[in-house]
Amino acid sequence: MGRVHNLLGYIDRSYSHHLAVKVEKKKISNPIRKKIASDFTLSKEQKDKIDKLFLDNYGKKVPYDWHQYYSSFSGCFDENYIPELLFIPEIQRKFVPTEYAKVFTNKNLLPVLIGGVDNVRTANIIISCENGVLRNSEMEFIDYEQAEKVLFNIGKVFLKPTTESNSGKGCAVLDLKDGIDQKSGKSVKEILNNQGKHYNVQELLINCKSIRDLHPQSINTFRIVTYIWKNKIFHFPVLFRIAQGKSSLDNVHQGSLFIGVDDDGTLKKCAFTERGDRYDEHPDSKIKFDGYNIQQVPEMINAVKKLHKRIPQVGMISWDVTVDENNTIVIVELNIQAQSVRAVQIANGKGAFGENTAEILRWISKKQ
Repeated sequence: MGRVHNLLGYIDRSYSHHLAVKVEKKKISNPIRKKIASDFTLSKEQKDKIDKLFLDNYGKKVPYDWHQYYSSFSGCFDENYIPELLFIPEIQRKFVPTEYAKVFTNKNLLPVLIGGVDNVRTANIIISCENGVLRNSEMEFIDYEQAEKVLFNIGKVFLKPTTESNSGKGCAVLDLKDGIDQKSGKSVKEILNNQGKHYNVQELLINCKSIRDLHPQSINTFRIVTYIWKNKIFHFPVLFRIAQGKSSLDNVHQGSLFIGVDDDGTLKKCAFTERGDRYDEHPDSKIKFDGYNIQQVPEMINAVKKLHKRIPQVGMISWDVTVDENNTIVIVELNIQAQSVRAVQIANGKGAFGENTAEILRWISKKQ
C-alpha cells in the first residue's frame, strides 16, 4: 500500500510540474510581454554568462526569454535572474512542502501566527468565516443575523477571501451604511451570502504619512520574500506597490505601480506597470520616486524575519507588509502558494537570490 501511495504521489507531482511549466511558457509568450522584451537585446557576452551559470549549476541551459524580459524594464542585466519557468515549478516546490502550505496559507490563521513582536500587528478582523462558521472579533461563534448587525453601520472595511486567493482576487473595499454598501448598492446580507465559506472582513487600514502621501486613496504595501537557507533567513530585494487613479487596491495585476526599494527604505528611480509603463514620479501625487525614503523598511525586514522563525516548516514566505498611521508595522497577509519572483526582479534590476543563486540552482538540480 505504501508503494502505491508513493507512486500516486510521484505521478501527482510530475503532472503538477508539467502544468506549472506549461503555464509559465504561456505567460512569457503573451504578446504584451513579447513586445516589452523586444526593447532589450541580449549580447553574446550576456548569453554566455547565462549559459555558464545555469549549465555549471543547474545542469542545462534555460531559454533567454525571461532574462530578456526582466532586463527590458530597467535596462539592467543580471545573469542571476531566476526564470519563472523554474521558480514555481521547481524552486517554490522545494522550499514549500505541500502538506504545510495547505495549512499556513489560510489567511484567518495570521492573527494566531503573529504576536509578541514589538510594534508589529495584523489588521483587526471584525468578522471571519471558516468552513461556513462565522466568528466575531473575539473569535466567538455567531450566526448570520448577528454578523449583519455588526456590519450594518460599520463604515469602510476590507473584505478578502482567506483561501485560494491571490493577485487581489475577490478583495474589495466596502462602505457599509444602513446595511448597504455605498459603492455597489448591495445589502450586507447579499454580500455575506455570496462570499462562500472562507473569508474575513477587517478594518480598513490607514498608511503612515510617507506612504500615504504617494497615493492617499489606497493602502500601499511592501512585498518582502524571506527564505531559509543553511540555517539563516535571507530576503529577496524589496518590492513596493502603489495604486494609481481612483483605485483603492495596490495589486500589480490590476494596474498598480511597482518599484524596487533598497534595504534602507530608499526607492529606486523608476516605477513600472505590468504593461511596461515607466514612471519617474507618481502620476497622481507627482512625487518623484528617486531618493524618496520610507524609514520603516529596515524594521519591516527585521520583523518578517523574526516571524518566519516561528514557522520554519515553510522554507519561503511572501509577506505583504505596510505601516499604519501610528507608525506600527502591519502584516497584511502572508503568501505561501503561488508566490512570484517576476516583479521583484524587474523592479530591482537584479536576481532574487543574489549571491545564493548558484547554490540554489545546484540544490534543485540535486547537485548538492
